[in-house]
Amino acid sequence: MRESVKSLRKPRFHRFSTVELLAALALLFFFFPFVEEVKGGDVIVSILLSLVLLSAVLAVADRKGVFFIALVLAIPAIAGRWINHFRPDLVPPPVFLIAGLALIAFVVANLLRFVLRAPSVNTEVLCASISAYLMLGLLWTVAYWLVAQVTPNAFAFNTATGTKRRCQVSTLSTSASSH
Repeated sequence: MRESVKSLRKPRFHRFSTVELLAALALLFFFFPFVEEVKGGDVIVSILLSLVLLSAVLAVADRKGVFFIALVLAIPAIAGRWINHFRPDLVPPPVFLIAGLALIAFVVANLLRFVLRAPSVNTEVLCASISAYLMLGLLWTVAYWLVAQVTPNAFAFNTATGTKRRCQVSTLSTSASSH
């Protein structure tokens, strides 16, 4: 009788594993410092960032409503980044950065909801909690990137010679995620 009741229940939406999200985040954070200054490195970073955002959408999609909201947030973030890469005159950076911030915040909230509601700790819960922590670092990275785009001299400092040297966003994001 119990099995027949279970078979009549509406099946939940299949959720992508948080292990894959953690692997995508590890790839992004590992390769970013090495490919940032390489010719064509911005394409590699865009590919890795797109992979992370798509993995994040799939990792939090345990219900159709959550999947739909995450997908609606992901489309302008990912499409805007690629359109800006090939045609910067069409989409200004703040458009995809704000969409990226909204998506990352939504993903972090859903990962934390999953972790806090888990009845027991297993690999999925551990990977979700580590992914949420790393996604917070990514959130700060995108936030610093947005500030640098909106206010070009936001991270300019006076040096001993009197000239201004611009601080790299990736350096700031690394220090923000480690505190």
